[in-house]
Amino acid sequence: MYLKPLQVEPLKLYRYKGVNTSFYNYILSPFHTRLVECLPLWLAPNLISTLSFAFSMAGFSMVAYYDPDFSLNKETHVAPVPQWVWLAVAFCVFTYYTLDGCDGIQARRTGTSSPLGELFDHGFDAWNGLLHVSTVIALFGMHEVQLFIITAFYAYLILVVFSFTFFLIYWEKYVTGVVNLPLGMDSGLLALILMYLLAGFFGPFALQENILGYFSVKDFLRLLIKFIPFTSFFGSCYTIYCCSKRGCKISKMKMFVPLISPIVAFIFLTAWAYFSPSNILQLHPRWFFLLTSVVACDISIDLIVNQMVDSTCPPIKMTVVACSLASIFALLPHEMNMEIVTLKFITSVLVLAHLHFVCSVGKQMSDVLGISIFRIPFNVRLQT
Repeated sequence: MYLKPLQVEPLKLYRYKGVNTSFYNYILSPFHTRLVECLPLWLAPNLISTLSFAFSMAGFSMVAYYDPDFSLNKETHVAPVPQWVWLAVAFCVFTYYTLDGCDGIQARRTGTSSPLGELFDHGFDAWNGLLHVSTVIALFGMHEVQLFIITAFYAYLILVVFSFTFFLIYWEKYVTGVVNLPLGMDSGLLALILMYLLAGFFGPFALQENILGYFSVKDFLRLLIKFIPFTSFFGSCYTIYCCSKRGCKISKMKMFVPLISPIVAFIFLTAWAYFSPSNILQLHPRWFFLLTSVVACDISIDLIVNQMVDSTCPPIKMTVVACSLASIFALLPHEMNMEIVTLKFITSVLVLAHLHFVCSVGKQMSDVLGISIFRIPFNVRLQT
């Protein structure tokens, strides 16, 4: 039981309030609204969220099948992923983005909005960080990523950017009662779709060519990777400070407690990537990325659940403790194969623990709120 008895009542009173400040909202929101009107009333919003994630997983799986080790290389002209796959990925991401914009509208249309729906929506968004970033790496090749290994490329993108963005959003909500959805979500996904289309029509090497003789898409991405983590971190800290000035039910020190887990995980994963005896990012990049992502997703989803039940996050999650201990063990002197075994073992354990956590919390929410996860009751449909 992850939800304690004292957290049940706040969960029943919880109401989601979000404000999308992106200018894309004025363009795409009417499209999503029209599309939802074509959907049957029996189609549950959680089912739409699950379907959107399935499209993301399909695009990710196609690229991973053709390019498991991120082997694209401009110098040797190796392009393992066929161009048609990038077009299919663009379609999958666009479909994910469209359905992700429709699930909330369907929930309001059918009167079935609930904390469980928010857990589904944002929980899948957390995992999409792994899918999209891994696919972008495959688009440019691991040899390009080597430039950023000393700063733990994936740990930066997933742990710092994503977790701190969630931290910023949900502490803002904890104080003001409203989630301010950032512009970067829409812009990032639309930029990904554009890159996949370009790779599909002109090949992935076209993204590495200079535009007007000045810079390439790869150069722009490299610049983005260098600056976004720092701006995200300090932006989060500034938001916490502003929230504390407006007044909050907890002390200023406690407001910074949720930062501890992502920082600790970031330090240990970065150390593992940099000091790895067997250069683990070269041997098994997808396993390492999966480990980093499951830690980040666990932190983010735990943060979502805690703000729903009006409680603070623990200073250190057991997921982070396990990941940190595995990092220390992997760096100790031993046979090279032991590091690989450690990586695969701790990743498998944490993935299973995360799935158990999410499924258990979802089942508890369903029981507490008296709602079905994937079905809209007939009497509710009659009322709408």
